[in-house]
Parts: sequence; structure tokens; C-alpha cells
Amino acid sequence: MRHHGFRAVVGGILGTAAAVVVVRPLGVWVIGRPLDPVQVAAGLLGIPSTAAALALGAIGGLLVPLLYLATASRLDTRPALRGLLYAAGLWIFVEAVVMTAAGGGPFHRVSGGWPAALASGAGHALYGLVLGGVAGRRQVPERVVAESPLRGLDNARADAQAAERLTRPRPRPSDREAWRS
Repeated sequence: MRHHGFRAVVGGILGTAAAVVVVRPLGVWVIGRPLDPVQVAAGLLGIPSTAAALALGAIGGLLVPLLYLATASRLDTRPALRGLLYAAGLWIFVEAVVMTAAGGGPFHRVSGGWPAALASGAGHALYGLVLGGVAGRRQVPERVVAESPLRGLDNARADAQAAERLTRPRPRPSDREAWRS
């Protein structure tokens, strides 16, 4: 089994950029001011906004995708749905723990209420869709796919390929010599 760490990191970087770009104007639309994850990180860590942007990029582009590989990549669903489910858990953690620590209260209670929390959820959903879509499908050995009693619709093509390989006659050594000529 091989995981695609590089693809997950690229997905995390692209997802972070997409989420930040979408959440700022969405915040203006729902609460009248931009929701700025960089400013939240700067206030939480007590550092300048440039350093907070780098920290947010490192967290969203490296740490979170690696956690994705360790946890959510084991789900047997489509990649985008897997990323979306992972992002939902991430959003709940951010809203319940990180926003409380940043002074915004759980689910933005102090800093915009449920509209702000839902705008943040939209950003996390976009992040998860991009992360899952770019990281792609978990690679499963074909023997496991062929023998799995719980295989889903995603595995139908892999099942057909595995069955074809199993029924294909193996070449004899004399045939191999003929092929090399």
C-alpha cells in the first residue's frame, strides 16, 4: 500500500489558499466584515500577521494533510467525500477548541455567531474537497481488493482487472524466450 504524501501536501496548500480566498468575502457577506484566518492565528499565537500567514500555511499545507493521510485516508469512500468528512471533523475541532482559545468563543459565539461559524465551515468544506480530490484514492493491493467481501462500487473496475489477471494463462518459459526475440 502506498500513500501519496506529496499529493496530499499539494492538496493541503491549494486547499488552504482556496479556503482563505473564499472565507474572506463570505464573511463580509454574512457578518459584514471579513473573516480572516490569518488575523485569528496572529491573535492566538501573539505574532505578526506575516508570521501567522506562514504558520497557517505550514499547518494547513503540511501538518493537516499528513494527519489526513494517517486518519481519513483509511475511509473507503470517494476521495472528495473522504476529504469533506475529514474537513467536517477539522471544522468542529477549530470551532470548539481553537476559536475558544483565540477569544472568539465556541462556534464564533463572541465574534459573529452561527453565521460566522457556518462561513468558516464553508471554507473548511472547500479545503477538504480540494485536499481529498488532489490527494486521490488510497492505493490498495489488488489481492485485498479481489478478496474483500465488503468491496464497494469504487472497486468494480479493480475487481474486473484482478479477475482478468487471475484467469489469464501464465506464459511458459519457452514462450518468454520467444517474446524476447
